[in-house]
Amino acid sequence: MRDSDRSASHLSPARRDRPAHPASERFSTTAMVSTAPSFSDLLVPLTGALINRKIVVYNREFDKRRLAVELHRHYNART
Repeated sequence: MRDSDRSASHLSPARRDRPAHPASERFSTTAMVSTAPSFSDLLVPLTGALINRKIVVYNREFDKRRLAVELHRHYNART
């Protein structure tokens, strides 16, 4: 996995502590996201990468809510 892929797979939502969960690797720990970029850090490159692209999602309603939360957080932090 390239470093850029790894960073994108572990975004830091608000840089708050997250509990470790030893039973499964699908949960992110604080250590995994401590150096990961925030959503705001990736918004411009992500937007550029998605222009004129079709996007496949696994859970549409969850993804829409998650994106709305992150965009709300991003734009509120700028005001």
